[in-house]
Amino acid sequence: MLMRLSRMERVSVPHVDVLVRESIVELMKKHGLPDERINHSLRVADLALQISDLMTDDNIELDIGVIEKGALLHDVGYLHCKGEPVEIPEWRVYGIKIPSDDINHPTIGEAIVRKWGFSEEVSDCVLRHNIGGFTVEECILLKVSPVPEKDCTPMTYEEKVVHYADHLMLLDRLKLDPLKDPQASAKTCLPWLNYYFIKRANRKLEIDDPIPQREVRLNNELKKYLKALRHPRQESKSGEHS
Repeated sequence: MLMRLSRMERVSVPHVDVLVRESIVELMKKHGLPDERINHSLRVADLALQISDLMTDDNIELDIGVIEKGALLHDVGYLHCKGEPVEIPEWRVYGIKIPSDDINHPTIGEAIVRKWGFSEEVSDCVLRHNIGGFTVEECILLKVSPVPEKDCTPMTYEEKVVHYADHLMLLDRLKLDPLKDPQASAKTCLPWLNYYFIKRANRKLEIDDPIPQREVRLNNELKKYLKALRHPRQESKSGEHS
């Protein structure tokens, strides 16, 4: 869906800061982040910038630098995730494995990014990029380590764009379409959420639980930009008649 769209429509990536991008990639390589993870982060950054460009056309003020840096750095927490690879049953058919401590990578990443000297706005994008958008209390319940000092729900537009771009990549991999299925975002994250809630909190979430529904609300807020990316000609024509 997303990658096929980009090839077919040749969507350009605006506002790329080449020097910043090269320095961050070099930094991640220096510390040992695998190429596969870096390449994923580059794709997330490209998509986040495409979404940002459409939002600025809507007169939404954004810090593009924060978005690009946050997207590039969002997965650096995997540098310190050392858990054994595990399979989530519903994701097995897609060949997805995660480290057993995958749930920790946003809070680990936030600490790394702050240590590397990036701004709080960038480190908050890293903290708040992942499935669930947990509160501090939920992090304690799920034994997230380190426990964050603040909630992980994306609040600013910059945080929402980074979170949404990363989430869209997972939707694409799981072959779920949030423009056709209003619950696609919840369906995407529910297996991962239940892996941890069942294992660590002895609780199973249903699709209408407020936690997976956070992803649905974010999709509802930003899906117009996904639609515009998929159908740029259609959107531009409709804009001409508005």
